Amino acid sequence: SRNGVGGFDLREDRDKVIAIDYRGTGQQKDLFIYRPGARVAWVAENLDGDFVRAYESKNGVGGFDLREDRDKVIAIDYRGTGQQKDLFIYRPGAGVAWVAENLDGDFVKAYESRNGVGGFDLRD
Repeated sequence: SRNGVGGFDLREDRDKVIAIDYRGTGQQKDLFIYRPGARVAWVAENLDGDFVRAYESKNGVGGFDLREDRDKVIAIDYRGTGQQKDLFIYRPGAGVAWVAENLDGDFVKAYESRNGVGGFDLRD
């Protein structure tokens, strides 16, 4: 669509999109969209092939600010439920690692480190 997806405009080169299982159905068919450096986070939920806005924040996600252009997000299954509905967020070169756990459609901080993760410092 020329107007973006699920209400998100996708008008900036820095916009990023990853697949996520937002409602925990076992299918990664929804989209987590974010604009690093602008603090914007969005979920476009796939409802029978139509993407609709299900989550919106202009202040980061799960307590992570998304204020730097280098911020990266991947979908993970944090609690081992078989559903990739949670987010691992990191800031390369800064040592910052974060988990935003999806609890009934709202992302909350479940893990935070300023020294990397699992012995890897994320600084280089």
